[in-house]
Amino acid sequence: MTSKALPLFKTTIIIWSDSDPCQRGIADLARAAESGDAYCSQKATVAVADPQSDPDWDGTDFFGPRAVPDHVAVAGAQSPDTGVAPIAIQDAHGGWWGQHPDYPLADWMHEVTEGDTRRGYWDWVSEKVEADRG
Repeated sequence: MTSKALPLFKTTIIIWSDSDPCQRGIADLARAAESGDAYCSQKATVAVADPQSDPDWDGTDFFGPRAVPDHVAVAGAQSPDTGVAPIAIQDAHGGWWGQHPDYPLADWMHEVTEGDTRRGYWDWVSEKVEADRG
């Protein structure tokens, strides 16, 4: 089994809505975009090996009950080899913008908002699939 240090992923999403997003939670805004009540016009994700050197890091407001870990701790985190390739699951369920029927985006967003996962959606699905197999 091979494991490697994980980068952090910086995702920029532009969501247009007809209400003030400051009055909604992040998860609510994402659900609104997913359901068509708001509009997502652009998304970009980049892997950042050293987030503390990124110009957006210092100005970031961190949401959730847990403090964001120091990057040194994050860099030491190990990626488990679950045996289920996230890309294969993604490809089988509509690609990047798809959704696994047993693991809805709303559940993943809830876990992200609560600080229960830092994984991307398809990595999270892969972990859930493997856990359900065991």
